[in-house]
Amino acid sequence: MFKKIAYFYCHVTDMDRAVDFYQNKLGLELLFQREDWSEFMIGGNRLALHAIQEMPATPSHGGAGLSLEVD
Repeated sequence: MFKKIAYFYCHVTDMDRAVDFYQNKLGLELLFQREDWSEFMIGGNRLALHAIQEMPATPSHGGAGLSLEVD
């Protein structure tokens, strides 16, 4: 049974640049930052950034996702 949205995530190729944008330009609260994964609070939910080497050539292969918490 669905409980809540655990987090939204998006892929980034430059973690430092992405964290700077979400924290300093959008004013989101940074929860933690690692080389491969960082999380922010946004409207009572978590936004996660997942570092990848390069963006896929075809957008339909991903770039963002949603994780649900269930029983």
